[in-house]
Amino acid sequence: MTVEGNTANWNARHFCPSCGSPVFGVSDGAGEIEIRLGAFDAAPTDLAPTYELWVARREKWMPPLAGAKQYDGNRA
Repeated sequence: MTVEGNTANWNARHFCPSCGSPVFGVSDGAGEIEIRLGAFDAAPTDLAPTYELWVARREKWMPPLAGAKQYDGNRA
């Protein structure tokens, strides 16, 4: 991963140092990076989620994502 520019960070989460908006987070040991969609000029349309977290808190009107593994909380 290459990051250009400065970020403020706390507990593996990185924020814009000017406004404090969350930009990305680095997972501990899973080799994944969570990038907030607001960090993109245009949202990527060619990505497909492979899992969902915290589905136990999903709003009843939101359907599960087809083909994505479901976790009631964080992945263990």
